[in-house]
Amino acid sequence: MSETSRGYLTEVKTLREKVAKDIEELNQQIAEGAFRVTNDPRRPLKEPKAEASALSLNFALLIPEGLPKRPWYQHSLYAPGLYTGYGVKTMPGVREAIEQKDWQQADEQIVKVAAAIMRESALVTKAAVLLEQATNVKPVP
Repeated sequence: MSETSRGYLTEVKTLREKVAKDIEELNQQIAEGAFRVTNDPRRPLKEPKAEASALSLNFALLIPEGLPKRPWYQHSLYAPGLYTGYGVKTMPGVREAIEQKDWQQADEQIVKVAAAIMRESALVTKAAVLLEQATNVKPVP
C-alpha cells in the first residue's frame, strides 16, 4: 500500500471506531431514558430509535494459508524476507518467487494477492455503504 492508502486506512479504522462509539452512546441514552427525561412537553420531540451495533471489520489483507514456506505469516503485502532476514518485502510471495525464478509459484501468488486486494475492496465498499447509511451522505464515486 502506498503511504496515502495507509493514511486512508487509518482514517477509515478511526471512523469505524467513532461510529461504533456514537451508536453505543446513543443506544445507552435511549436505554436509560435520557430523551424522555429531557423532552419538553410543550414541544415534544420524537425519541430516536436504537441502532444496530457497528459491525467489526477485518482490514487485514491476509492469505489464510500463509506465504510459501511460512504458513504462519498471512499478510500478502508486507513480510520479512525469507532469504534476507527482517528486511521488509512488498508482495513477498510474488517477489520471492520471482527472485527464485519459480514462475509457477509467482503466478499462484499473484492470484492470491489479487484475491486479498479484492477482499479488501469489498470491505471498503461495505464500510462506505454503512457510512452512507449512518450519515445519509453518498460516497464520492
